[in-house]
Amino acid sequence: MIFGQYIKEFPVFGKMQYRGSWSGQIYLDAFDCTIDVAVSANKKEGVQPEQSQAMAGFLSNIAEIKKLATQPMLDLYVEGAFEIDFAHFDVWQDLHPVQIEVTNDQYDAQTGKISLLLIFNSQLEADFCPAIEVIDGAFVQVLSGT
Repeated sequence: MIFGQYIKEFPVFGKMQYRGSWSGQIYLDAFDCTIDVAVSANKKEGVQPEQSQAMAGFLSNIAEIKKLATQPMLDLYVEGAFEIDFAHFDVWQDLHPVQIEVTNDQYDAQTGKISLLLIFNSQLEADFCPAIEVIDGAFVQVLSGT
């Protein structure tokens, strides 16, 4: 522990630091980038095994999740009336992943499932930050971020 910091190693996540939530960085091969990750867990108990399992499922399916999210992401651009030449537009060239938020089992009290939200920034529209929701390593939906 460094003065004023609490650092710990967790399965799948690697080294993380506690700052109100556990934070660190993780590499996403489908996007060829390292991004921030924030895990909703208390300081004492740290990242729970269920959260590590949810992240492992997400990472093992990231290419398929990206594929399944492509059309719903494009639909958000259409709904937002962005002035884009869709014949030559690659949604993944505009959107850049910036953070993964990992919930705890209280996020969905009925099921107790862990959700992961992969949040993006758009180069075309600064106020547009959509997210992909994943549960149990499977694509659930795309959330509008406007």
